[in-house]
Amino acid sequence: MVRDAIYEKFEALADEFGTDPSMPRHAGRHRHIPNAPGATPSQYWKTNMYLPFMDHLLHE
Repeated sequence: MVRDAIYEKFEALADEFGTDPSMPRHAGRHRHIPNAPGATPSQYWKTNMYLPFMDHLLHE
């Protein structure tokens, strides 16, 4: 899928900078940022970044 390809590019870019994809540790305190739980960094990214962005594009 396209979102998996985008995430793979993100992982490659993170690797170039010497970082690993991760999730926030304390998402409950932030009210104005996406903070739905995810089992993996990939699932967290899809739920909190990719899907809301695509929803925004489709409803503009």
